[in-house]
Amino acid sequence: MSATTKSTATKRKTLLLKFKDDTVTTVSHETFSEVAKTLGFNETQTLHFAIARLRDEILKGGRAGSRGGEEPYPPLTAGQLLDIRSQAPKPRGKPVRKESSSAISELKKAARPKAVDMTPRSAGRKKTKP
Repeated sequence: MSATTKSTATKRKTLLLKFKDDTVTTVSHETFSEVAKTLGFNETQTLHFAIARLRDEILKGGRAGSRGGEEPYPPLTAGQLLDIRSQAPKPRGKPVRKESSSAISELKKAARPKAVDMTPRSAGRKKTKP
């Protein structure tokens, strides 16, 4: 692979980050460097780590209804759960038969190795039918 092809194949988008003073929504370079040092990361790793945490908090960690300024939904009460479950469709057809413990023990018994007579036929053992 030539050098020009390799460089274009691994070309990534870049982001210029301009630091400001520490506020509620901004971070100074000094604070950012201190965070990186505390984590034991370089500044690039620290930025990726921070953005990944923010992504998880905003996109995945939030409960339904918590985006766009809405209040999060409160948990359902026992009565609400009962109402929902009573309205759920009932299963149709025959229920799946569960194996009883006696049927399982019979299967286990049938799977056990049987005693085998190792006496040679010449010694008096008779041929048995299977």
